[in-house]
Amino acid sequence: MGSHGGANTVPDRIASPEAAQKMVEDVKNAGGETLRIQMTHDQINDPAQMAKLKAMVDAGDKQGVRIQFTFRDNANGGGGNVLSGDKLRQAADDVKNVVSALGNHPSFVLDTFNEGGKSATQGWADMQSTLIKSARDAGYKGDIVVEDSNWGGGLTAGGESGLVKYADQLKAANGSNNPGLIGSIHEYASGADASSRLSSEIKALTSAGFKPQIGEVGNANWTGGGNFEQRDGANQAVKDNMGALKAAGADVLPWMDQFENGKIKHDVGFSKGDQFS
Repeated sequence: MGSHGGANTVPDRIASPEAAQKMVEDVKNAGGETLRIQMTHDQINDPAQMAKLKAMVDAGDKQGVRIQFTFRDNANGGGGNVLSGDKLRQAADDVKNVVSALGNHPSFVLDTFNEGGKSATQGWADMQSTLIKSARDAGYKGDIVVEDSNWGGGLTAGGESGLVKYADQLKAANGSNNPGLIGSIHEYASGADASSRLSSEIKALTSAGFKPQIGEVGNANWTGGGNFEQRDGANQAVKDNMGALKAAGADVLPWMDQFENGKIKHDVGFSKGDQFS
C-alpha cells in the first residue's frame, strides 16, 4: 500500500485562488499526495475563501493531489470541542453545502472535524456520526476522514480511543456502500514512550477496521500567540513507525510550522525535504 506525504494549510495563508493552485503544484513537486486545509463556518460562508478551496480542488483533479477539506471550530484555539444542538446543526449544514458543491471532484476528501473532543465520549461519537451522515445524505461518495477523540490522544496519551470505542456507530453512519472511514491521529507526543504509543494506536485503528492517517505531525508545540517550543519526540515517533505506517497505507502530513536548525519555519510540507519517508 505504501505511505504518502503532503502538507497542511489554512485559508489565511493563501493570498488568492491562483496561489491556491500553485500550492497544490508545490505539494505534487514535493512528492506529496494530500493537501489538508481547515476552514471555519465563517470562511465556508465567505465566497472569497471558497474560491480558494474551489481552485485547490480543480488543481488537485489535474495534479492527482487529494484536497482534504477539514471543518474547524475556532473555540478553544480550534481543538477539543464537541458540538451539539444548534452549533452541530450549523456544522452539519456547512459540511453538506461543501460536499454538495465540491464532493463530486475526484480530488476532494472530507475530514469531518479538526481535533474534536478531549476523550472518548458518546457526545463526541454523536457529533462525528451526525457530520458523517450529513455528507452521505447529501450524496457524497468519496473518502471521509475522522480524527480520533483527543486527536489520537486516546491511545497515544492513555485513556480510550473514540474511533475504536465507537467504531460500530461511526461505520453505521458511514453506510455500507461507501469507502471505509479513515482514522486520523495528530502526533505531537513528546514523551519517551511516544514511539511505542503510536505503534499501539496504528495497530488498534487497523484492527478496528480503519485505514490510519497522521493528519498532523510536528516538533513545534504551539504555546499561544506566535510562540512555539521545540519538541522532537513526535517526529521521531513517526520515523520509528514508518514501516508500520507504510504497511497500513497511512499518509503522513507534516504540520505547517516546524523547527529547523532551531528556528521556526512556516509553510512546511511544500518541499521534498519536509516529507517523511
